[in-house]
Amino acid sequence: MKRALAAVLLALVAAACSGSTDSDPATQKSAGPIKVRFTNPTGADVFVSLTFGLGWSVSDGSTSYDRPHDCTSSCSEGCSCAVCGMPAPRVQRIPAGEAIEVTWGGEYYQDKSCGTGQPGCHCDQELSADFGSYQIALSGAPGYTPGGIGGTSTDPNVLSGELDTSGGNCVASVTVALDAEAKTVDAPFACSP
Repeated sequence: MKRALAAVLLALVAAACSGSTDSDPATQKSAGPIKVRFTNPTGADVFVSLTFGLGWSVSDGSTSYDRPHDCTSSCSEGCSCAVCGMPAPRVQRIPAGEAIEVTWGGEYYQDKSCGTGQPGCHCDQELSADFGSYQIALSGAPGYTPGGIGGTSTDPNVLSGELDTSGGNCVASVTVALDAEAKTVDAPFACSP
């Protein structure tokens, strides 16, 4: 009887200690990629800035999770002491009824000093966000001001110029769960004067 009771107690202790380890970064499964479709249901063009790359953002409500920084190499590739100029202003038009897509797999970046400690020497350290709820957003405008030396693009929706917010602002935002499952979600733009 004592052996049976000891076996039952041992089984209960083992069961209590065998909970999920998903919150432990060392044992957390890889995040399933989240494809976000920033859709334009507004009936008019929406423009988003491409000057520093497509400027979509990720946050958990209190912390912003940085995308790769411009003119910065990955820390896994070594240290960069580059001096970069201002990129040419460019925008991307999202015609009414169309969308642009981005994919996020939970990665975010921290700017780290490196090298000899000289100013401007830094790299992007890639980190992984914990499983949880995140807001992914992209801001734009209903118009743009042509100009600048934007180079040439084979995409007719990539234009030289800057956002013109005098006619209002446009925002597309969606809350998603980062977990082990791959998913596709829509984030429709809404514009306000």
